[in-house]
Amino acid sequence: MLTQMVNAIAHTRSVEWLADAVARLDQEYDWFERQHLVTQMNLSRYLPFDTTPLPRPESYREDESVVDGMTLTLRNFTLGALTGGAESGWDFSSRWIRANGVDLRNISTQSVLPVCLNSILYSNERILANLHSRLSLYAASSSSPSASSSLYNQSNSVNHNLKSQSYTQRAQRRAKAMRAHMWSPPPLSLWHDSCVTPPCPQLTSAYASSIMPLWAGLGLGPGGSSAAVVEFVNRLLHDGGVATSTVNSGLQWDGENAWPPLQLFASAALRSLADASATSVAVKVEQTYLRAAQRSWQMNGTLFEKYSAVVNGASGDGGEYVPQTGFGWSAGVAAVFILADLQSSLPSVIQQCSSQNEVWMWSCWPRAAQIGIICAVVPTVAICLGLAMKWVSRRRALLRLAERSDLQPLLTHDDVSR
Repeated sequence: MLTQMVNAIAHTRSVEWLADAVARLDQEYDWFERQHLVTQMNLSRYLPFDTTPLPRPESYREDESVVDGMTLTLRNFTLGALTGGAESGWDFSSRWIRANGVDLRNISTQSVLPVCLNSILYSNERILANLHSRLSLYAASSSSPSASSSLYNQSNSVNHNLKSQSYTQRAQRRAKAMRAHMWSPPPLSLWHDSCVTPPCPQLTSAYASSIMPLWAGLGLGPGGSSAAVVEFVNRLLHDGGVATSTVNSGLQWDGENAWPPLQLFASAALRSLADASATSVAVKVEQTYLRAAQRSWQMNGTLFEKYSAVVNGASGDGGEYVPQTGFGWSAGVAAVFILADLQSSLPSVIQQCSSQNEVWMWSCWPRAAQIGIICAVVPTVAICLGLAMKWVSRRRALLRLAERSDLQPLLTHDDVSR
């Protein structure tokens, strides 16, 4: 998500900062695709191809327990799948386990093509295309008296332009592949995970990750409808938030656990449909999460990394460790929803002025403030003009007196200068 963060603040930084950041984002993207892209499908998965299968350092004992007694081949496959599951952030979920199981001995992360990962990469490709396009325009418009500098800018412009075109083509290829492999037409009308070797029997349940292509800007697939999305989100939405899945596996990212970032993705996905019923459910998602976070704060004096979707304000559970408190993404999602609610409650003229960053425009000031400013400024200007005219008149009078020879001895140098 680093690309998303850079894009969020790019407008506040210098061109030099942006060029340096984009170069680093290019490196990150290239490395990730080398390790994760399934080239024959133009889709990515978790688990780098060159990973040496070893127990995770942070969960060495747990991983050794999972692979205990396995053959060497199965042991290596399972350790790799555990590493991929941890890399996904969904560590762990029935998404990665064959036949929607709960036994980590059946984990098969490297077989799954995750809809969430490919949505993020699709969004990143579009962002990088746009950022390189901006840098190309800047380099092309920069002028310098130095011939070498001018040649450098021209070369830089071409380089950024080619990269922008490359990322656009990659995004188009990924979108085409996602529509081919990750979209279920009516009556389901739903995005979903796919797998390296279809059919994918473990992908028959509902997961909140299915809304992420809408957040990424892919929209609905052929025959899709807003009503189907609304029905899907309502199926997962409870008093404490949007549940992670319909599978009660006991794992951390399953069942009734509500992960704050997924509440944000669900809200954004619904609002992207520009449909009244979808927007209404988006507001419900936002308000439900805010109530849960507020109740959690009142009851415990803290925020949790995940919440119970069915018990308002209670923390989630499951996984290899106790629920963590803090918590960055929980506070961040709450802040986004609060600001969105405040923005929607402002009068339209104030929203327009704020969104255009035109707070100093005269039309953006309230009428009372405009009247007050006029009442204060007009008398002040009148007084200043009066004093200036009085000074000019007095100086002219003194100069005329100085010109009369009979009064010349009576005037001092200071009188004349004044």
